[in-house]
Amino acid sequence: MIIYGSKMYGVKNVVKGTGACPHCGVYGKHKSYDGRKWGHLYFIPLIPSGGPVRVMKECAKCSMASHLPKDQVAKLYADIEKHMQSCILAASEGVHQYSDDQGNDTFTGPFLIDAIDLMFTAGYRKEIPELIHLLDSDVSRYEHGIAIGAYQEIQGDADGALAGYQSANSAAPEEALPYMLLADFNARAGRSEEQLAMLDKAIELESENPQLLLAKIDPLERLGRYQDILVVMEQAEQMIPGLSQDKQYKKQRKKIEKKAAKAMR
Repeated sequence: MIIYGSKMYGVKNVVKGTGACPHCGVYGKHKSYDGRKWGHLYFIPLIPSGGPVRVMKECAKCSMASHLPKDQVAKLYADIEKHMQSCILAASEGVHQYSDDQGNDTFTGPFLIDAIDLMFTAGYRKEIPELIHLLDSDVSRYEHGIAIGAYQEIQGDADGALAGYQSANSAAPEEALPYMLLADFNARAGRSEEQLAMLDKAIELESENPQLLLAKIDPLERLGRYQDILVVMEQAEQMIPGLSQDKQYKKQRKKIEKKAAKAMR
């Protein structure tokens, strides 16, 4: 029997992390590394398939990952660093929003979460503690908490991440993001009531965000509150044109309607 195929060889600069897979959605472990795909015969690499890449967030569950050409990794970090300067400046002034070089409004919290995720998986893990140190002041306590939480979460330290997000929430209770992050933590812990409480807090601050409404469906379903789900769905349909015609959504709504009718008997 001839054994042939392709796989990554020359694997180095491996970092292991934790988070939600962008491909299958499972929250779990992933790894990132430098490598190059080769065609092999009897596991002997013979033919290169493309150039060297940075494999980012290879999921332990589905094995999917993003591939970034190795010669673009430094540019990615340079772009993050450029935007980080604006983020840190805004944070130092007690502002949670800034304009990027194209004039687009960017929020400091979401940017820091994405930036730390990219820095970690791109192989710039050692630079993250320095970034966190730059945010360590009373004025930028919100950003400091978000950065700590994001860094600890990707390292798999749930307690450290929770403490960071709680610190951000205490520093800026008018921001919806920490409530959303805390809702996710409660969801993974199976605490549906606490998850709903955090989502409701976030909705109070971002009442025009239909995704927050739809996020309530899962915990409400776990609690058997089907009539409440239908109310949420009706509200979301009013906010999202065409939602009621989406095939997957229609299927989900029909399922909830049956469960609600059964619960009423």
